Amino acid sequence: MWFVRGSYNQECHVLLAFVLSLLWHVVDCQEQTDFTIQAPKEVAAQNGLCVQFLCSFTYDHLSGNIESRSEGIWKRDGVNGVVVASKGGSPKSSNTNSRILLTGNLQKGDCSLRINNVSPKDQGHYVFRIEGTDRLKYNYRSIQPYVNVTDKPIISSVKMLISGKEATLTCTAPLSCSKTLTIEWEGNVAKKKHNLSNITFTPSERDHNSTLSCKVTYGIYKVLITSDTITLSVSYPPSMEIIISGRELISSNSVSVVEGESLTMDCHVNSNPEATIQWLKGDEVINNKSSTLSLINQLQNISLSNDGLYTCYAKNVIGNISNSLYVTVKYAPRSPEIQAKHLHGENTSKENYTIVLEGSPLSLLCSAKSNPVATFMWMKSSHNVTTNLPNGQDGFLNIISVSESDEGTYTCNANNEHGNACSSITIIMAYKPKPLLTNVSECSRKDNSIECSCFIHSFPPPQIMWKINKEYYNYSNKDLHIITLKAERVWNSTLTIQVKNEIHYTIQCIGFNIFGNFSLDLTLNAPVRQNQAIMVGAIAGTFLLVLIFLAVVFAKFIQKKKQFQKEGTTEVNPADEAIYCNTKMTTPDSDEIQMTEEEQQYEMEPTYQDLSVYMNYEDDLNYVTLDFSKMKPKDVPDEETDEEMIEYAEVKH
Repeated sequence: MWFVRGSYNQECHVLLAFVLSLLWHVVDCQEQTDFTIQAPKEVAAQNGLCVQFLCSFTYDHLSGNIESRSEGIWKRDGVNGVVVASKGGSPKSSNTNSRILLTGNLQKGDCSLRINNVSPKDQGHYVFRIEGTDRLKYNYRSIQPYVNVTDKPIISSVKMLISGKEATLTCTAPLSCSKTLTIEWEGNVAKKKHNLSNITFTPSERDHNSTLSCKVTYGIYKVLITSDTITLSVSYPPSMEIIISGRELISSNSVSVVEGESLTMDCHVNSNPEATIQWLKGDEVINNKSSTLSLINQLQNISLSNDGLYTCYAKNVIGNISNSLYVTVKYAPRSPEIQAKHLHGENTSKENYTIVLEGSPLSLLCSAKSNPVATFMWMKSSHNVTTNLPNGQDGFLNIISVSESDEGTYTCNANNEHGNACSSITIIMAYKPKPLLTNVSECSRKDNSIECSCFIHSFPPPQIMWKINKEYYNYSNKDLHIITLKAERVWNSTLTIQVKNEIHYTIQCIGFNIFGNFSLDLTLNAPVRQNQAIMVGAIAGTFLLVLIFLAVVFAKFIQKKKQFQKEGTTEVNPADEAIYCNTKMTTPDSDEIQMTEEEQQYEMEPTYQDLSVYMNYEDDLNYVTLDFSKMKPKDVPDEETDEEMIEYAEVKH
């Protein structure tokens, strides 16, 4: 039974201890809740002035009470720091003096602190402690005001001032024991503002690097004035100006430069922070640089490839901007291109000649690349004579009906203020075969032979055939001999026939080219008869007659050759052209003209059946009656035959 009772008592003690522990825990939680303090976390105090900050606290009344003998203590630099001020009871430290005072009423929960004649040694964290009756002893750790000793007011900083966006700055003035305090703001962003610690403004680009001051005045008589000044850093997007050195702008966004010269384009950018700058030509980046205020684009020895739109682009974190400049390259005319348009085709200046049918219209158009636009002057050179023609409108030169007088070399001169250039084209007139007015086509009797000469003027070169008694010949055989001579555009075909007794000869000379034909009928009215008696009786004079005959033939040949040489040519000496144009001129020879396939088919020799088409084309046949009985020998001219000017052609069928 004792055992049981003892066991019961032991259980009661354990239960009582558990209940007391719960009660103690509740009291501790209540104590932590009731101990509070209200004080600034940081106090700005100006060196040499008086500073005071308000403080209030609460405590757990279960732990004790605050009476007159209770003590409030302020320590600097933590709970184990130096006691700087106390109130009630006995001072705990000799450092406590009248300079630093706990001015609050502890019984009312006032723990306000005042520091007179603030010095740098007063800077630090301050902790308040209360010591009352019973168990009332507590360090207020939750708030430990920091006293910051400064020499001037402090203007708050902002991360970034952006142009066009509103910003607010605060001037924190050191506390003072004086009840009178005046704050004034001075600077570009605001007029004077009194008794306002905050200033709100909208900065702009022009405010960058400007100053803003906060001036604090203490006391009624304003005997103490202190201030803080900052330099504003305003961020703003880029603005730019393109500067052209030594060039006159055509407009605000265009500049002209002469080919071969140089051009400097300076893209000057104003921004904060500094921008990245790029130069582009079209869409292609040609130059770039990061974090800069200027980027130069230099063009050396300018050519037409430099003509175009150039753009400067600048960007920073605030924004971007671009500006464009069109560069116009001025240059002298390039080598002109001449187009010749007529009924039978079109030529360009790549072919320095054009062939035009007689009587047809012709238009010459001269064009040349240049800047500014060129003016054109036409000149004509023919037979070593150069003539200025009226300016063709926009390079046009029209000939209504091409004649022989229009043949020659035409030079187009393109000119502007930066230079000139020229090109030439030669006009060659084409025409169907026709008789040569200065020479007579005829036949003559020479004993047992007949000799006929046929003179034809033609371009392009003609095909010449002989029709003898309805048979066609363009080649020699045992009974006849054909020789064709050429001098410029004049063709002389000579026919020699060995005559036969009692044969009547009808002779016709035919010339044709792609543009038409010419035919000349040379008819012998009387049959040729051989007189044996005369030949036998005149055997002694035969040798003399032969000599005379040869002399006549030779004289006629020399005379005809001289006349061939007198015929005009449309070629122009290139040396004469050099005065006006450095273009090398070449006038093609009639034999060098390249015919088209269509033209070449007309050059084919016609069959005998086809010749009737050419015989009666356009012109009627011309008939000549020859009488050999009255012919007399002609005097032989003094000139010698120029063998080099004669071409012999024998066409065999």
